[in-house]
Amino acid sequence: MTVAFTDLSLGEGIFSRAWDFGDGQASSETNPIHTYAAGGTYTVTLTVTGAGGASSAQQQVTVTALPTATPTVAPPTANFSAVVLDPLSNPMTVSFTNLSAGEGISSTAWDFGDGQGSSEANPAHTYAAGGTYTVTLTVTGAGGQSSAQQQVSVVQPVSANFIFTPIPGNPQSIQFTDTSTGPITLWSWDFGDGQASNEQSPVHTYAAPGNYQVTLTVTGQPGSTPSSIFFPVNITEPIVAAFSIVPVPNDPYSVQFMNASTGPIGQYIWDFGDGQNSADANPIHTYGSPGNYPVTLLAIGTDGVTQNTANDTAVITAPTAEPTVPPEPVIANFSYTADPGDPATINFASSSTGPIASYYWDFGDGAFSTDVNPQHTFAPGQQYLVILTVTGSDPANNNSTQQTIDIAAQATPTTSAPTPAFTLSLPGTSANSIVWSPSGYLMASGNANGSVTIWDVTSQSQFTTLNGHSSGVNAVAWRSDGAYVASGGGDNAIIIWETSGWQPVTTLTAAGSVTALAFNPSGTTLASASADGGIIFWDVATFQPVGQLQASDYVRSLAWKPDGSQIAYGADDGSVNIYNVTTQQPFFNFSVGGAATALSWSIDGARLAVGNSDSTATVYETIGWSPVAVLTGHSQAITSLVYSPSSITIATGSEDGELKLWDAFTGTEQAPSRPAGQSVTSVAWSADGAYVASATTGSNILVWQP
Repeated sequence: MTVAFTDLSLGEGIFSRAWDFGDGQASSETNPIHTYAAGGTYTVTLTVTGAGGASSAQQQVTVTALPTATPTVAPPTANFSAVVLDPLSNPMTVSFTNLSAGEGISSTAWDFGDGQGSSEANPAHTYAAGGTYTVTLTVTGAGGQSSAQQQVSVVQPVSANFIFTPIPGNPQSIQFTDTSTGPITLWSWDFGDGQASNEQSPVHTYAAPGNYQVTLTVTGQPGSTPSSIFFPVNITEPIVAAFSIVPVPNDPYSVQFMNASTGPIGQYIWDFGDGQNSADANPIHTYGSPGNYPVTLLAIGTDGVTQNTANDTAVITAPTAEPTVPPEPVIANFSYTADPGDPATINFASSSTGPIASYYWDFGDGAFSTDVNPQHTFAPGQQYLVILTVTGSDPANNNSTQQTIDIAAQATPTTSAPTPAFTLSLPGTSANSIVWSPSGYLMASGNANGSVTIWDVTSQSQFTTLNGHSSGVNAVAWRSDGAYVASGGGDNAIIIWETSGWQPVTTLTAAGSVTALAFNPSGTTLASASADGGIIFWDVATFQPVGQLQASDYVRSLAWKPDGSQIAYGADDGSVNIYNVTTQQPFFNFSVGGAATALSWSIDGARLAVGNSDSTATVYETIGWSPVAVLTGHSQAITSLVYSPSSITIATGSEDGELKLWDAFTGTEQAPSRPAGQSVTSVAWSADGAYVASATTGSNILVWQP
């Protein structure tokens, strides 16, 4: 504030003035103007000096300060974005990014719409359930508060899975039980026989025995990705009980029961209707008195559960008194001839005479017939006493005759060994490892001379040769999309070849001689094993190592589970290890008798087959890891083993020079075996299962039709 002072002093000869403004400032002007820096009450003193001396006067001056303007600060503006981190995860995590603007933001408050919140600047939040959530962000600054809201939709994924169980007593009817997870809105079943269902857990009856691939596809909420899974289902032949009743000659109270049941039957139970029973296949039973007896045959399957029954009535009549006039006698007689196409099959011709009412043939091998002129096939190399009994209308009027039939031993038929569909030749070297391309038109072989040969299977010729290794190539692998071939050799090198121009992309180095290679099903990771027992996981995008394991001995085989979640590896000390790639932790391990030389998963991941140096292979169920089939037939160590694409058949190769095919469910060999000539080094199926190839220590790769 500025104050103007006016001098009102009186007197003559005033020659000086001295102002004291009370704030430490002064002036000698007559009428000064003074500005005070701050409000307050000040004592102002004026001293004048004249000829007669000096005089002073004082006054109180009150100064009021003007108010100071306060600067204006705008409130902040709240804003944010939301991104789902993994749409297939369950539960689902959403990442929130704070995009708020404004000065002096001092606090952040998130409300995720599910009762949860956060004060972090850029939080990530996991929703426990699917749905649409209103997310609110409130920010506070010097200028006040601001809020922003967005709707976030969380779609919970679905995952297909199911189990199946035969209906007791009806092996062709299967109960399918859905075990899928997630908010499922639609179930789509394909039973593999042209039939389908949209029930959650249907029961399906197959019209015929066989192996069927059953697929379940589940659909979730809008925006989610459908999920599918399939398993092979084996349907066995049904059990049908049947029999006929034949009177026993000369014994009116005895009957022969002729069993005509079909199917995989393990046990028979007869109820003769008189309180008596039997477990024989074709029993003879004697009743104590005349009457009508209800006879029941119960046929029980080899599984001990499936069963079927047949019913008939045995009519037993009392013998009649002999007539006073004897009837014309019946005379039994017969001849026989061997069938021209099968000497063990005999055609019988009755030449019996008299009023014959029934014929009863006993072939001497436990078989019977009531035909007039039957045909019967005997086991070769034995003699049989054949008896024909003819009976008239009066059971007492009967006659029998017998002849001894000599069935010559038959020569054992010779079965020629199968021959390959075609042969791929490698002059001057041999293939240590082979693999088909995903398309099935090409094949790669890793050769003992350090080269990799790419074969055109359609023309059965060499397509190109890849050179880069300084010693033998022990392993080759083809990525699932066909873009890369990997080769590993005794020079510790792993070379990645691109298939568009067949040039090397990069060379990776292992700690020892490379013994096995395997791309994971998605093609994002390559696993390599070396002679020192080391296993390395390589990122295919960067070709950098992203993980490593150490086995207890020399590793000969690697096998990824079809869903990519686990990898199995076997070592020479007999250990088989299952490693969970998702959790990066060991999952399970067990031991086999000899070295674990080869591994292969079934397409559904439910079974793992392990080849052994003791010449056998064993199939293990992955639930409980118990053996369910043992493949026995090779005479030397198994070197290679692989499931067919349908997982119905297993192919094995051995040092004994044989390629063998096996029923993957029962472990039964599908004879005959396929001779390769030299020790088999590698076995591989084409993608469509139409061919299986065997490489040997010789110069040929043999391609077979299974």
